[in-house]
Amino acid sequence: MSTDMITAGSARELLARASSRTRAEPADARAGAVFERVTVDGESFFVKRLSASSDWIMRIAGDHVHRRT
Repeated sequence: MSTDMITAGSARELLARASSRTRAEPADARAGAVFERVTVDGESFFVKRLSASSDWIMRIAGDHVHRRT
């Protein structure tokens, strides 16, 4: 495991640098978020993308700002 930090101005910028992206579908993921396994600069990441249009829990909770509980 590397101790170097990977930096980017935005998630979009970081994902643009990915050398691989594979959609993941966890067995317990039912809310509608999109998951991916990505590799950026040789480091592996698990990405969860949320939006009220795809995640029903966000819609019913009225969460439009990705608040954390």
